[in-house]
Amino acid sequence: MVTSTDPRFVMPAVKGILRRKDHLMRAGHLEEAGALARCVRVVITRQNSSWLHIISMRKNARDAWAKVREIIGEKVIHDNPGAILRKH
Repeated sequence: MVTSTDPRFVMPAVKGILRRKDHLMRAGHLEEAGALARCVRVVITRQNSSWLHIISMRKNARDAWAKVREIIGEKVIHDNPGAILRKH
């Protein structure tokens, strides 16, 4: 079951695959677990690509970067823009 605390990319199918992967890892079946991890990576990459494909960077860069930050889970504080620059 997907909850509100799960990241956006976690769909029921992905959550089931991750549970199966964890079970295999605990049982010592590392090669099979690695194969499932690659499967999850492909699903997440495709989902993120489809979310990003909707927004045009040329038309609205601010919305595009907001979507990128949403996907990677980064929070931006707009009160102090200099803090972002000092972060690097």
